[in-house]
Order: sequence, then structure tokens, then C-alpha cells
Amino acid sequence: LKTVENGDNVPQGTDYQHGERYGYSTLREAVFARDNYKCVCCRKSTIKSGLILKMHHLGYRIGDRSNRMSNLATVCSNCHTSKNHQKGGKLFQPENTLREAFPC
Repeated sequence: LKTVENGDNVPQGTDYQHGERYGYSTLREAVFARDNYKCVCCRKSTIKSGLILKMHHLGYRIGDRSNRMSNLATVCSNCHTSKNHQKGGKLFQPENTLREAFPC
């Protein structure tokens, strides 16, 4: 469906099975790998800083609670706080603005 929406050719044969999650056992692993295991807010890596990575739903505030990869972003434990989810916080932005600020 994604290829049809983008106007690309429909995958055939084994290409059909090689989507954006191909080679990853979990959605969480696929999102972290796509974001290079770095927080999309502060760009810190868990390897160097020892932070815990979490998944953030980009469209949660506007009611999009889906688990599509395009709706998920990697955020560290320092940035994924209730304060940042409030008005004026790093993660409290309209969905489109947040996606532009943190492209995946």
C-alpha cells in the first residue's frame, strides 16, 4: 500500500516480502536501527551516553496512536519525559512540525 501511495512500482516476488522491517525481529528494533540508535531530539547515542532508548508516537497528541514506522521515533529517557510532552516541551508540537524537525 505504501508503494501505491508514493506512486512507485508494486513489488513483485521476493521484493514484496522485503519491506522496511525486513531483517528485524521487532518493530522496536527496526525503528531504533532506522534512527541509528540515536535520540531524535538530542542526537545522543546510547553507546556513548548510556541512555535508555524509548519509542515515541509522533502523532499521539492529535489522536494517531498507530504503530506505523512513520509514526514512531527514537527518543532517549532524558528527552521522553512528561515535561517534554506538555505545552512548550520538545515533544509537544503539531504532528507535521515534529516530523519536519525530526525526519526519519
